[in-house]
Amino acid sequence: MERCDPSLGYHTLAKLLTEGNLNNLVITTNFDSLVEDALFLYTEKKPLVVSHESLADYMEANVQRPIVAKVHRGLMYAPFNSPETTHDLKPEWRKALVWTLQERGLLFVGVVCLGGFRSLLEHAPVGVLSLFFWVCGTCTALILWQARSVLDTILAGNPFQLKNARALNRAAVCCWIISGVALLRLLWWLWHDHSAAPFFTYNALFIPAFLMAGLLFQVMSALFRQAAELKEDQDLTI
Repeated sequence: MERCDPSLGYHTLAKLLTEGNLNNLVITTNFDSLVEDALFLYTEKKPLVVSHESLADYMEANVQRPIVAKVHRGLMYAPFNSPETTHDLKPEWRKALVWTLQERGLLFVGVVCLGGFRSLLEHAPVGVLSLFFWVCGTCTALILWQARSVLDTILAGNPFQLKNARALNRAAVCCWIISGVALLRLLWWLWHDHSAAPFFTYNALFIPAFLMAGLLFQVMSALFRQAAELKEDQDLTI
């Protein structure tokens, strides 16, 4: 272990861990120190290394520095290395990781021992999070598509059309759908965790942000509709 140095892949991983707060977590069954060594060598951020289940409560989702969670313990903490000890996760890990995975997706890299992770995935609300992202992603794509159609008419010099009013109205509906599913997820999250922590997440910000965006699109739709009708009246008068 002392003579092992992080390979090139660890350099890439270290850079990814320091680029944002939503991709700053490594969950590993390895008990070596290669991940934290890479962070010390290639970055300027010191990681929070959680090498024992008794320290899992200190692994909060809003920690600004990289987090290395060693679910089978670190090398100096009597690591788990038998089928009996690696079959399932400790309750402390399960509690901490379920909360963390409500804000993150999972990306498996390398050989994965799914024994303990399978029990984690059975308890984690991955389905709710995936459905939320799918709905938000689909609605966002539709909003961009409507914006593209409006932009095409603006570039063509003929923006005041009824089809633009309808496009902006569809964009407003998509915004309200995102706001609605965010509200539903927030209510489910509050019921699931019995705490006020969900109020301080991006999910809570989605509700008023997309509600206001929908209202803005609706106002723009009404303006475009009225302008299109006035333009049609002027064309008929001429």
